[in-house]
Amino acid sequence: MKYSVVSVLLISVPAVATSVGPCSSDDQKQFPYCNTSLPVIERATDLVSRMTQAEKIGQMVNSAPPIERLGVQQYDWWTECLHGISGSCTHGGRCPTSYPMPIGLGATFNLPLIKKMASQISSEGRRMNVENEAQRKLNSKWHFIGLDFWASVSGSLGFVCGNPILLGKTNLNNPNWTFLFLGSRWGRGMETPGEDPYLNGQYAVNFIKGMQEGEDPRYLKTVATLKHYTAYSVENWHTDDRHSFNAIVSDQDLVQTYLPAFEVGIKEGKAGSVMCAYNAVNGIPACASSFLLQDILRDQWDWDGYVVSDCDAVSDVFNNHNYTKDPASAAAESLKAGCDLDCGNFYKIHMADAIQQNVIKESDLDTALVRLFTAKIKLGEFDPPGGQPYRNYPSETIGHPDHVETALSCSCPMEGLKNAFSGEVVGVKGCDLKSNDTTHFDEAVKAAQGADVAILFMGIDGGIENEGNDRNSIDLPGFQYEFIDAVAKVQSETILVLVNGGSVDISAAKENPNIVSILEAFYPGMKGGEAIADVLLGKYNPSGRLPYTMHKKDFVDQIPMSDTSMTNGPGRTYRYFHGDAIYPVGYGLSYTTFSYKTNAVDWFLQEDGTQTGAKYQVKVTNTGNLAGAASVLAFLSFKEEQNYSSVDFSCPLSQLFGFEKIYLEPGETKKVFVSAHVSALKCFHRTDHVLKSPYGWYQVNIGDEMVHEFLSMPDMAKLENA
Repeated sequence: MKYSVVSVLLISVPAVATSVGPCSSDDQKQFPYCNTSLPVIERATDLVSRMTQAEKIGQMVNSAPPIERLGVQQYDWWTECLHGISGSCTHGGRCPTSYPMPIGLGATFNLPLIKKMASQISSEGRRMNVENEAQRKLNSKWHFIGLDFWASVSGSLGFVCGNPILLGKTNLNNPNWTFLFLGSRWGRGMETPGEDPYLNGQYAVNFIKGMQEGEDPRYLKTVATLKHYTAYSVENWHTDDRHSFNAIVSDQDLVQTYLPAFEVGIKEGKAGSVMCAYNAVNGIPACASSFLLQDILRDQWDWDGYVVSDCDAVSDVFNNHNYTKDPASAAAESLKAGCDLDCGNFYKIHMADAIQQNVIKESDLDTALVRLFTAKIKLGEFDPPGGQPYRNYPSETIGHPDHVETALSCSCPMEGLKNAFSGEVVGVKGCDLKSNDTTHFDEAVKAAQGADVAILFMGIDGGIENEGNDRNSIDLPGFQYEFIDAVAKVQSETILVLVNGGSVDISAAKENPNIVSILEAFYPGMKGGEAIADVLLGKYNPSGRLPYTMHKKDFVDQIPMSDTSMTNGPGRTYRYFHGDAIYPVGYGLSYTTFSYKTNAVDWFLQEDGTQTGAKYQVKVTNTGNLAGAASVLAFLSFKEEQNYSSVDFSCPLSQLFGFEKIYLEPGETKKVFVSAHVSALKCFHRTDHVLKSPYGWYQVNIGDEMVHEFLSMPDMAKLENA
């Protein structure tokens, strides 16, 4: 069997943390902040009140020094956990599990799996914190893991290494599948679950709960940080740079697209922390925006966590956005707006000057610090460690076999295929990722011609899309198209496997009759080869669905990245896109087939008779010959041609409002329930600039079929079946 490979290297960045001894001395034990019977807010307030001004300022940066007289240990607030703990292995040689990137996780539409993964990540993080803390006692220069973890939901895996998405033809012995991703050009698109606010919000809720909740309700297991708040979607496109970019966002896009995932992550997920973004929103840097950080985040959403800046974003307020007259004013504006913690050293350098200039008061420091130390107390940092189960996980927690099983992984594609296939597997380079070198074309084509099946690994990598680097094109780079064509001409059983984060245009491959299978693997984690082989051999039945629109390459010519509007040009995301896509959101095939039947619709009623939503009972039947999981996606659309108030409202073309994952044996039928809250019916009122429910007809589609129509009245006091 022939195999052509483009390899991808996944790189992680280390994180750091702290020292020892809070509330350990007799003097400290007498202070209220060490009294575990007092409310957390009282303890935090007492601790902050005992700090000098210089000590306070020192605690407001991510690498916070110890305050030995108070038992405050050195602490680093920055630990990445996008798809596993990012950092070095422990001194004992145990390494954290590396899961696939979030875009692949979004394709699973499997919320319990996401929560399970997050719980495993937090368990590993807890144990790494303990082990590295112990190592710190022996080596003061040893860097280790804190307990505040950063993850992304902004626009920013059927089974975690691959819940594949099957696209196109199925005329191979093993049907084809493709795992696909959101977005087009943004360099960090792979860090998000997809392009839909509802999906991203539900992902956030389950990730946060998995990270923060555990067996001991007295403490937070870890603190989960939502990022990047908000409208962050440019790295370095043309003359625009993320450190100075000003996102012009309409009220409609803000409330319909950019804020919903954060809102549900705050209200339902109870996120302990939020990161403000590099960019400005409508002329005001996000980290200095009282509108975003105070009016919306804290006042409207009633949130009491802490805000951390993206790294050096506070510095950007002065140095790149030119928003203030001097550095001290930038520090003051950010702090007063609600940015409690500076990932950087800008607060440390300039905050004392801001106090001296009377642009802030020391009490402003106290407000931020109480939020920060409230989080640390909730983590158990100032309580006796002996009775805390999170501090007593065994070393085997790190990289536990159960966690690796969840990640469904195997080193590299070539190794995974060699281990899985009983026949000969020949690996040939084929072509470089980006160059136009055709040196290996002839060798690869010859190998493909003599093989039973040719498997082509094509795509992009972290050198093309990454933090700090956007793409100008969504073409496959280099001579990859030419190489695919050359192999497919001589091999009628050609499989294309995509390794990438951002979407690429595979229109030609879709139409090529000799390409019998297309598999989107994304960046699949530690051992993606095993997952890929399992699908190709039919050991695993794909059930993923596209979490983004797969655009044709000319989409990038129709709207600049700097235009953050959802409705300009052809429209952004499936909710507003008017053109033809290669594959739409929610698309995906399986080795088996399913039928859907909606049996009942139950309205949720309040005591006054007002209906607040509907619950759909759906019977799903596996009508094929293989067991498999069905991703049941429910979409709602506002029928504008039958709308009595369309002149007053702007509605998405379609909106995901619910989804469930269900496993079925051949011939088996199960019931699932998908609920639509009345909030899913709301559209943007053009005059009032808020979300309201229009008066008109709605259509519900579940499982590729229209299952229900109903009439919405203006006051939502009445919903009538069609």
